[in-house]
Amino acid sequence: MKKSRHSEEKIRSILREAQGGMKVRDVCARHNISEQTYYGWKRKYGGMQVDELRQARALAEENGRLKRIVADLTVQIDILKAINAKMVSPASKRRAARYAMQSDLGGIAQVCRALELARSGYYRVAKVSAEARHRRVRIVRLSREHPRYGYRRIAALLRREGERINVKCVARCAGRKDCRCANASGGCGE
Repeated sequence: MKKSRHSEEKIRSILREAQGGMKVRDVCARHNISEQTYYGWKRKYGGMQVDELRQARALAEENGRLKRIVADLTVQIDILKAINAKMVSPASKRRAARYAMQSDLGGIAQVCRALELARSGYYRVAKVSAEARHRRVRIVRLSREHPRYGYRRIAALLRREGERINVKCVARCAGRKDCRCANASGGCGE
C-alpha cells in the first residue's frame, strides 16, 4: 500500500477546515491537494477521530499480514497433500522436494519450508568414493555368504582383513540396499 505524505492527524485537520465553512476548492489549494483526494479522504475518514484512524490502519496492516500467512500455509498444505509420504531422512525429503519441483507445486523456498528441509540440503550432491562402493559390495557379499552372521560378526571379519570400519556402518549397509558409505574413515555417510 502506498504511504501517504499526510498523516492521519493532518488529513483530519484538512477535513475539519472544509467542514468549518471554507470552500473545498480553497482548502485543496491551500494544502496543495486535488479535489479528488479531498473527497476520497472524506469518504474514507469522514466521521472518524484520530485514534479511530490509527486503529483502522493497524487493523488493515494486521489483516494484510494474516492474509500473507494464510497464503503461505495454503501453499505448504498443497505441497504436503501432493507428496503424501512419510519423510524422515534428508534423502527422502530431497526426493520429495524434487517431485514437488517437477510437479510445479511452488518455488524451491516454499517447497523446502513445507518439507522442513534446508535449501542447501536440497542442492547437496552425495559424493561416494570408489573405495566406499567397494566396501559396500564386500559387506553385502559377506552377509549373503554367511546369512546367520550378524552385523557385528561381519564387522569382525572385515577388521581381520585389515579394514577400519565402524559397526554402525556395517549394520546400515548389511540391512539396506540403498546405503552409500562415503566416509573413508569407517563411518556411513548417508
